[in-house]
Amino acid sequence: MKIFLVIPTLTAGGAERVISQLANNWSKDKSLEVHVILLVEDEIFYEISESVTIHKFYFPIRPSLYNRTISLIKLVYRFRKFVKKEKPEFVLSFMNKYNIFVLLSLLSSKINVFVSERDSPTEIIPKTTEFLRNLTYKYANGIITQTNSSKEFIQKETGSKNVIVIPNPIKDVVMDHSVEKEKIILNVGRLVEKKGQKYLIEAFSAIQQSEWKLVFLGDGHLRNELEELSVEKNLCDKIYFAGTTNNVDSWLNKASIFAFPSILEGFPNALAEAMCAGLPCVSFNCDTGPSELIEDGVNGFLVDVGDIKELTRKIELLINNPKLRNQFSIKALDVKNKLNSEKISQIYLNSCTNKCNHESIT
Repeated sequence: MKIFLVIPTLTAGGAERVISQLANNWSKDKSLEVHVILLVEDEIFYEISESVTIHKFYFPIRPSLYNRTISLIKLVYRFRKFVKKEKPEFVLSFMNKYNIFVLLSLLSSKINVFVSERDSPTEIIPKTTEFLRNLTYKYANGIITQTNSSKEFIQKETGSKNVIVIPNPIKDVVMDHSVEKEKIILNVGRLVEKKGQKYLIEAFSAIQQSEWKLVFLGDGHLRNELEELSVEKNLCDKIYFAGTTNNVDSWLNKASIFAFPSILEGFPNALAEAMCAGLPCVSFNCDTGPSELIEDGVNGFLVDVGDIKELTRKIELLINNPKLRNQFSIKALDVKNKLNSEKISQIYLNSCTNKCNHESIT
């Protein structure tokens, strides 16, 4: 059985991580022929199995709207011709703009197409994208969302009834129990506005624990601004920007607390991975994601978005209470079974193949 996965890039992002795990897990099954189609030219960050075939159909980058439009029409034709020739059992696309491209390209092709919606319901997207999403999603065989609130939103916006919820698969963290825990508060994520790292720096600056350090894993256009804020707070020797790294597991092993101040999420992969590693976590309770992982006061803390004072208080509570950290750590590990990578990959596969037996794009 031939499967096509479509995504813009395989850079260091949450959707890219999920695609890479689906592709790698499915490729272990010799009866499956797995292909990944990339639509934007960029580095490939995630390791992909040699059994997976990668195709590059890059979106046009042209100096004028006219040339860009002509190139896009040609790309639609090339993509459609290629997919129809290969006749996959189904196509699974990620991220709304590219979902629209795939659905429009394969309209009336009789190809089974599924789309995965990654955005939070509260995320603002361009009006044109919103209009085309609501127009085209009804032609998908199935729409996969990450959370129940996202499912309700997509059903309301698009009128689609074939919407299901599948949480993201989380890879197994390589745990090394010989590693001694250090006084590190860890955050993992792109350094962009919606990840809220500035709130965490503000909260950390109010903590009266000079021996603790704050470590950020990830990169983004706010890095210089966040580094300047660290200087302003006189915390240069306490805050470390490690950049994008393939060695997240080693940081999860030695960190003692995970802090997640995102103000907007589709599904918080980094938070889920930290919980699977047994880290006690404190997170902003943004509209989708954290509350489906954390039961406040049981396996972590949820804090109202933007409440720096409460974020500070909850981090200090974890710092000063090793017993509570251990309690949260044990409870957080329950997430590991729920989000097992191979288990979730199989749910994706079953959901797509079962729906393929009923209907296709017409």
